[in-house]
Amino acid sequence: MPAEAAFTDKNLTLIMEKIDEGLEELYEKYPDMQRVRVSSGLRGIRYFIEFPIVARHVDAFTLLSSTNQQMDAGKKKEKFAVRVTGNDSYLSEDAVAYSIDYKVKATVVGGSFSAGSVYIRGTKGHEGYDSFKFSLEKANDFSDFDAQLILNAYEQAFKAGYPDSAPQNKVVEEKFDDKNLTPAQIKFRKKMAAKNREGGNQ
Repeated sequence: MPAEAAFTDKNLTLIMEKIDEGLEELYEKYPDMQRVRVSSGLRGIRYFIEFPIVARHVDAFTLLSSTNQQMDAGKKKEKFAVRVTGNDSYLSEDAVAYSIDYKVKATVVGGSFSAGSVYIRGTKGHEGYDSFKFSLEKANDFSDFDAQLILNAYEQAFKAGYPDSAPQNKVVEEKFDDKNLTPAQIKFRKKMAAKNREGGNQ
């Protein structure tokens, strides 16, 4: 499904076109992939690009882990020189929220960096479906790296078999040793694993 822009801006339009191209490649790679609309626009003083994830037993930690891997890869590329400047998490009985703040080399003003934030937020359903949203927000200057973050998250969320029976989820989690995680991340991982086990036994 093509991305949809609710607010037009030249830089935002260009990056949405790249996302559209990337989505078409994903649909060819995964013919049975679920298709949802990637929307964009202006929220307050920041632009956003986001898409919903509504499914049974959404594995938010796997999505978070994959996004962190993208951040790590971006740090090693001179073109992007990504810097993670902060992260936060919130957990309750039903709600989950995680954010990553980062900076990436600007494309408009050479030698400078543009700041962005990724949000993974949603609620876990006791019966029926979980409802999450993956969002990326920036004040200006979207780059190819931002498009890659969206496309990677979309692929993780909707490739065939996810999230009901995706064995690849275990592969991603095994790359993250608890000793390298913050207490909040460890709590988050264990809570998600417990939720998914409960769902699988229903």
